[in-house]
Amino acid sequence: MATKCGNCGPGYSTPLEAMKGPREEIVYLPCIYRNTGTEAPDYLATVDVDPKSPQYCQVIHRLPMPNLKDELHHSGWNTCSSCFGDSTKSRTKLVLPSLISSRIYVVDVGSEPRAPKLHKVIEPKDIHAKCELAFLHTSHCLASGEVMISSLGDVKGNGKGLITDILLSLDDRFLYFSNWLHGDLRQYDISDPQRPRLTGQLFLGGSIVKGGPVQVLEDEELKSQPEPLVVKGKRVAGGPQMIQLSLDGKRLYITTSLYSAWDKQFYPDLIREGSVMLQVDVDTVKGGLKLNPNFLVDFGKEPLGPALAHELRYPGGDCSSDIWI
Repeated sequence: MATKCGNCGPGYSTPLEAMKGPREEIVYLPCIYRNTGTEAPDYLATVDVDPKSPQYCQVIHRLPMPNLKDELHHSGWNTCSSCFGDSTKSRTKLVLPSLISSRIYVVDVGSEPRAPKLHKVIEPKDIHAKCELAFLHTSHCLASGEVMISSLGDVKGNGKGLITDILLSLDDRFLYFSNWLHGDLRQYDISDPQRPRLTGQLFLGGSIVKGGPVQVLEDEELKSQPEPLVVKGKRVAGGPQMIQLSLDGKRLYITTSLYSAWDKQFYPDLIREGSVMLQVDVDTVKGGLKLNPNFLVDFGKEPLGPALAHELRYPGGDCSSDIWI
């Protein structure tokens, strides 16, 4: 558990203390319907990831947004471990920016973590008027207790920024990144920052290099590529995109949707079949990655039709949403 503190705020005192925290039991994921053909709002899914639960690997709650075609993107907390010593702060709200509509949703995850509810909506006109920005991408807590939200453009549609996913373990030993177009996930040992060493690699997609719409490898190289991955009878469409590591560094969670328009262009099967959430076991001693064959959350079977699940958040904070300053 975290270092004892008489008046503690949210999170943990240090990254190493966070690694001692309890195992994750639920995960929040924004799910997108834009560009899928389903006329329904995006929603926040709550997934049970507790192996002891009868609802393991299932979506246990869906919170629909009140508008269509938002394209929810990277969520963040109202406050995090940077405010650990401030008892007036609490991690109770999840901030969800919308990439296309530029709308911001603030979700209450504190009152009932397994069944979040909408707390507040900030409309695009307010963002445009006060910031002259649009295409909101990622929200993140700051050391001051404020929230920063990055954008990819201005109100006239002029581009301003890059899109990728990369993740560092809390002990600064392993670096992970997803290679969405080529379909592989990589782990590097960066104990010596000057000499990164590849210690794990998994091919989790690959349809784009096996006859997909864009040929990025030579014919001889294509022959050596593995077939698209099948987990619990489900063929995985798309490639690894968003990744999230458990606090102890032993489990890596993956989703396969990047952005609905690009999903549609590069992986048309992903639109028809929906994205998935997978879990990889991590060797934290020698390095290495091994797919958990018993873990699959299939967003192709959602009640309103196949959905595109994107990034992942744990209620208690995770490796990419906390800061310590």
